Amino acid sequence: MKRIDVVSGDRFGKWVVLFEVPKVNGRRKLRCECQCRYGTTIDVDLHNMLNGKSSSCIKCSRRKNKTPAPIGKIFGQWKVIKEVDTPKHLNNRFRYVLAICVCNKKKIVSLDSIKRGLSTSCGCVNIEASRLMGQSNKIHGLYNHPLYQVYQDMMRRCYDVNCERYSDYGGRGIIVCKAWHKIQNFINWAESLPNNKRWRKGLTLDRINNNYSYNPANCRFTTPRVQSNNRRSNRYYEYFGEILTLREIATKAKVSYEKLRGSKIRNRDIYEAVDKIKGNRS
Repeated sequence: MKRIDVVSGDRFGKWVVLFEVPKVNGRRKLRCECQCRYGTTIDVDLHNMLNGKSSSCIKCSRRKNKTPAPIGKIFGQWKVIKEVDTPKHLNNRFRYVLAICVCNKKKIVSLDSIKRGLSTSCGCVNIEASRLMGQSNKIHGLYNHPLYQVYQDMMRRCYDVNCERYSDYGGRGIIVCKAWHKIQNFINWAESLPNNKRWRKGLTLDRINNNYSYNPANCRFTTPRVQSNNRRSNRYYEYFGEILTLREIATKAKVSYEKLRGSKIRNRDIYEAVDKIKGNRS
């Protein structure tokens, strides 16, 4: 068989020849150490490259059917600008994109990590959260105040990305008004409320409008039951001219909330459901 000479830099499909692999153990086939366009390095049979049986690595073959990068879409604080080739210092198993953060900082990030929420920002959110949490943790002599934990929980929900409930608060844009970044201002507001509206054991901090942030005009102290009636996930029904939650209807009609919740209710037969429970009870 006529010898085929190859030199470093020759291209076969997506393969680039690096050097010829020396023959060992009587091997007759000519093999070359090659690198694919995405950085995969492996020794490949030269004849397979010449006849087109091998034109790229397996990873490249998978990339042929890849879905388009979500250009312009927002993931957390990132906005995708374009897809880029895998940087040499990063793992070539993943796809990478150039994204811009809300602070206008651009960075190459893994598409998988921003889609799964493993990367939500360039780090500016954590820095700001640390700054705000640091202010709330300063020595102020209020550590033993009854409202101290209420205040800390509020700040964590809005600024601590590791908080379990961050996605329902800070993750959707809920913040704490600037004045309340100092715990003393928050406590002054709470203590200035009328006696019947002040915090006491058993009450929780509640936002009147769940789409607005924490501020004096939008906050109150309520019982857990009242707060549960003010959730975004609640469904509302018309009952004798009032728009009420299922729990409020159960209280007003003096029936079991659990039984009412277990009934298959539509807006048109809420009265029928209540009457049926009352009829069974009698």
